[in-house]
Amino acid sequence: MTMPNPPFQGVPHSPVPKKKSRLGLVLGIAGGVLALCCGGGIVAALTVDTGKKADTGKKAAAPAAVSTYKQPGDPCALGDLKLLGPRVGEGKGESTQETGDLPLTGCDYFLAADDGAQEVKAFAAADDKTAARYEQAWKLYPNMTGFSGEKVGGCGAQAFFTKRLSYGDKRIEAQLVCSQDNLYVEVRFNAGGNEPWDAAAMRGNLVAFANAMIAATPKA
Repeated sequence: MTMPNPPFQGVPHSPVPKKKSRLGLVLGIAGGVLALCCGGGIVAALTVDTGKKADTGKKAAAPAAVSTYKQPGDPCALGDLKLLGPRVGEGKGESTQETGDLPLTGCDYFLAADDGAQEVKAFAAADDKTAARYEQAWKLYPNMTGFSGEKVGGCGAQAFFTKRLSYGDKRIEAQLVCSQDNLYVEVRFNAGGNEPWDAAAMRGNLVAFANAMIAATPKA
């Protein structure tokens, strides 16, 4: 799904790249994720480093995840924006979908904050593709130009956090991915502002937000 960008004044826009495939991606940072400049304007997007050779070696199939969770009916009912900290704005979310070989259903929030516009995308998928989604995201996100990634604890059975700061740290683009049994959770945060962002604090806030989503997902 492609959401129309809300109007923001005073910041130039870059053309949004066309969607290619779910793997190339989409997890909707390259296909629709909006990076927000310091003044609050939304600009495109993220560039994937394609200079690395693909791994063509055969790998053993991952064990099937325990079917603990079932797909939530309303993805926008899972998240609590207050967990993202006092600097994050307010706004209502709308259901969104990303298609492909590993589709995702989630909630897209456009937020109005005191120092600019922000966007949060939160996805939850409960099926037999959790391991494949996690592996795909781990290969993609830390390799995007300018991003750094790290494994984190305290969010499901395994999790990682990636981020890119720019404009004197006044613009942040961050993703958190967690998996627990057959549940895959991914949260993306993009914002500008007048003051630098604390990436470590946002990492903790995203972990809290994702854990709330996991706790609110219905059990199978």
